[in-house]
Amino acid sequence: MLACCLVVGGCADLATLQELSLEGPTISAAAFAPGRTVEGCRAVLRFHFDGDAQHAVGVTHWSLLHRPRGFPASDASLAPAGSGPLAGAVAGEGDIPLTFQQAGTYHYYLQVEDAAGRWSNALAADITVDRRERDMAGPCP
Repeated sequence: MLACCLVVGGCADLATLQELSLEGPTISAAAFAPGRTVEGCRAVLRFHFDGDAQHAVGVTHWSLLHRPRGFPASDASLAPAGSGPLAGAVAGEGDIPLTFQQAGTYHYYLQVEDAAGRWSNALAADITVDRRERDMAGPCP
């Protein structure tokens, strides 16, 4: 299982999703746990990946893009939100911990790449981050 921590915030240059390779890896079941969190708290984007088992081509890394804050849902603009290595396994589970500094709804797009340089399908995952109340004490959800 992969774990890489990112703090979400700030600005970045715009980016695009990589072109899907029909012979490349696939990803499924991308979802945040928990599905809703609070400012300053962490959530984990979990996903399953499958590479080319027939030719033993493993999945080498993940790439995460997001719609920048303030961009309408109809805008196709995306910004890099992080990337990280996978162990080169042909199949497995990935975890991407993210910490959110501001309240709002965040829209992410996830892809993986295999050792042959082929990109997977892209999956979307959304999370809502609530404002932390001043008198809120205790741990994150």
